[in-house]
Amino acid sequence: GGAWEKALHLLNAMLQDAMELHSITFNAAISACHKYGVWEVALQFLNMAAQSKVKHSTTAFSAAISVCGKACEWAKVVQLFSVMTQCNLKCNTITFNAAISACAKSGEWKHALQILSAMAQKNEEIDSITCNAS
Repeated sequence: GGAWEKALHLLNAMLQDAMELHSITFNAAISACHKYGVWEVALQFLNMAAQSKVKHSTTAFSAAISVCGKACEWAKVVQLFSVMTQCNLKCNTITFNAAISACAKSGEWKHALQILSAMAQKNEEIDSITCNAS
């Protein structure tokens, strides 16, 4: 199987064995999902992290936003972006760019512009990727 399948199996085994999991473990698993474009599994990993009481991380959410964006799942992107805000996680330029790009690719310009506005309000660096995405 693919790397994401191995990661899912390994994480499930670790959870069953009540092993202590860290955000780095979930970040790596979600990144593997991004590589293979399996957004549903990335969201499973994010939920597993929350259920395991692993502290939310910007890296994990950014990777989940990227994989959902790659799959044109703009509604999931907006939802993840909202959760990040509610959890007081700092969105970085990569997070904003992935969210803006996902909404723009799906023709959801209203959401893309709302995220761009939030980016400007947070004084986050707007780069060439931001401009191309919006």
